[in-house]
Amino acid sequence: MDIGKRFLNLPIRFKLIVSYSLVFITALALTNFFVYILVRHIINNSIDNELKRSTSTILNIVKTSADTSIKAYLNGIAVQNRNMAIYFYKQYKKGVMSEEKAKQMATQIILNQPVGQTGYLYCLDSSGVIAVHPEKKLVNTDLSEYGFIQYQKKHKQGYIEYDWKNPGELVSRPKALYMIYFKPWDWIISASSYRSEFAQLVQINDFKDQILALTFGETGYSYIVDSNENIIIHPVLNQTGLNKTARDKKGKYKREPGQKRMDIDQLKMFERIKTICKLKNGKLTYQVKTDTKERVRDKLVVFNHIKEFDWIVVSSGFMDELYAPLKTVKTVFPVTIFIVLIFVLPLSYSISNSITNPLNTLMDRFSRAAKGDTSVRIKPISNDEVGMLAKYFNLFMAQLEKYSKSLVDEIAEQRKTEKEMARIRLYLSAIVDSMPSVLIGVDTKGIVTMWNKEAEKTSRIPVFEAKGNKLTTIFPELDIAMGMADAANCNKQIQMKEKIVHPLKGEGVWADIVVYPLTREVGHGSVIRIDDVSARVKIKDLMVQTEKMKIIAGLSAGMAHEINNPIGCIVQSAQNILRRVSPDLEANIKTAQNLGTDLTTIHAYLEKRQIIKFLEDIRTSVDRTARTVSNMLSFSRKKNLVKIAVDLSHLIDSSVGLATYDYELKKKYDFKSIKIILNFEPGVKKAICIPSEIEQVILNLLKNAAQAVWENKKGHAQPMIKISVAQGEKSVKLIIEDNGPGMDKDVKKRIFEPFFTTKSIGSGTGLGLSVAYYIVTRNHNGTFTVTSEPGLGATFMITLPCEE
Repeated sequence: MDIGKRFLNLPIRFKLIVSYSLVFITALALTNFFVYILVRHIINNSIDNELKRSTSTILNIVKTSADTSIKAYLNGIAVQNRNMAIYFYKQYKKGVMSEEKAKQMATQIILNQPVGQTGYLYCLDSSGVIAVHPEKKLVNTDLSEYGFIQYQKKHKQGYIEYDWKNPGELVSRPKALYMIYFKPWDWIISASSYRSEFAQLVQINDFKDQILALTFGETGYSYIVDSNENIIIHPVLNQTGLNKTARDKKGKYKREPGQKRMDIDQLKMFERIKTICKLKNGKLTYQVKTDTKERVRDKLVVFNHIKEFDWIVVSSGFMDELYAPLKTVKTVFPVTIFIVLIFVLPLSYSISNSITNPLNTLMDRFSRAAKGDTSVRIKPISNDEVGMLAKYFNLFMAQLEKYSKSLVDEIAEQRKTEKEMARIRLYLSAIVDSMPSVLIGVDTKGIVTMWNKEAEKTSRIPVFEAKGNKLTTIFPELDIAMGMADAANCNKQIQMKEKIVHPLKGEGVWADIVVYPLTREVGHGSVIRIDDVSARVKIKDLMVQTEKMKIIAGLSAGMAHEINNPIGCIVQSAQNILRRVSPDLEANIKTAQNLGTDLTTIHAYLEKRQIIKFLEDIRTSVDRTARTVSNMLSFSRKKNLVKIAVDLSHLIDSSVGLATYDYELKKKYDFKSIKIILNFEPGVKKAICIPSEIEQVILNLLKNAAQAVWENKKGHAQPMIKISVAQGEKSVKLIIEDNGPGMDKDVKKRIFEPFFTTKSIGSGTGLGLSVAYYIVTRNHNGTFTVTSEPGLGATFMITLPCEE
């Protein structure tokens, strides 16, 4: 504090000299500091980039070598098998064997050859149909739906790589395949296996010298180990110990400082190989003693994992070697300060005199003016800034009295204006805060200038935290709105985006964003308005889905009518065949005798060969199909909405049958694997209802129950749905129970709300149960209740009026 006071009391001349010196020294110090930081940052980036680039180069070298080895290996297998096929084809051409026998022999040899550990050979024709495959169920199957099969059909010969996941596996793995075409049999002979099974094919010597040639600083290098801490490539050691080929020009072994008498275990500890093998990917910095003086040096290691071969590529170097340029920066700093001081001190003294002398005169005149002498003036002695200051002083003194009189009136008017502006600001703020839309004002740099109540409520960011900060910093999800704001400011046109994911509320919520550019009179910037339009979007989607379901219902009815015609023909033909071979008809016996045969023998033959049984099976299957078509027709005919007396057990049987054939249930939940228990109480009266609507309700509940029990199947021996029908006092009870995961209180309260769903986005509309509730309670004057607890499944009970 005393030093500050003393400095303030110094003459301006000395203040200027000290200030200039301190400013220059501080500026130079800061400049050198930032240069040092910048150089260090550049070196850090250079080190990371160089090490990462080196490890990336090594990864590419290893992958290229692996690709070459794998391709050559698979090519050899494919060519060998094509030659084998040529041999058998020539044998067939010579007449030694039939073509079928030749194909059979070639197939047997192909199927008995392994490729790698789990790979195999297979053949397909030009149309994508499998001709030879270890999995017999795939033979004669068209697999053109797979991308790599389409590639094989198009090219027929060459090498490809693709990802494949076997049934039961969680993730895909890279697979390699070489194919060669055998035209006479239209076979594309393919050898395929997972790439990870070919690690032993990689020739390390093909790329060892390239890896050992990489250096970092004076002593940095790269090497490769596997995850079991075995050394694959190292400039000093191999797996068993000292690498005798690692010599310098003088014939001595290449060693890092401090590696004398170091065996392989010590080297692993020195290189932190155990830690590297544990982490497999990343960056590591540690300290090592590198000479007999116990000098400790920092070492940087960057490493990446090659999953295919379980190798870890490592690049390392000493930090002091990599940061060598920083020593030069440190040396330049004191020299620069010394040179600057030599020039600054004389210059500061000269400048201070040219300023302080006129200031002394000005101070004298101000002293006199302060005593009330407004006539005091200064005679300008130059035309520089100091001379202009004297002229302005004279003008100031002349206008001072004039301005003092009007100043009081202006202050009063200004206060009145400020009060009115404050009232208007509060009024406009109240209007903005009362709007249901999110309103955000930003300037041209993206700084928030306005943040209304709805924005505060939706984002949960208070207005005092939002204002003055960059919009994309406090809420990065609004970068799309900021981009629209930039376009609006540039084009001076309103920007609009409709039906996009709400940037503040996330997935499942839709929004419209409108950005209005501000006029120049108001200020530069724009206003962003965000409206939640989820309800409107869901209603539109529901309308589209409803119309689509009407079209599907019409198509289903038309298809069912078209299917009925061939079904009738098949049934009639099967019945006629059975009648024409029956020995019970005299006309059949006479016709057989006229043709010189015995109908009893023919009928016995048909029985023996189970032809009669086949015909009966045709009739049974057609009857089943006819019942299915009938159920589809009855479900699709929605026009008759008259309530009638209906046996609920028949409706349930029909609904279960339809659910069995529902594509979505087959695709997602395997409905046939769910145990359906039907419990119909005897003597139950018929329910008064609209059959198609109640069938829709039952189908909806079956789908929801199927999803629940299928997701919870790990906790039970078998997924189960129980459907019961019981007689109430003046109603019929329909009860559907499942052994799914159940529901908590919050979900159970909202289960019948429109658009409420517990399914993932895109898996449900949230309207199924709300529509079912409406059908039961409004259209049928019934009741619809649910009972459920977490872990104990769910029970839905519907009561419908019954006949008297």
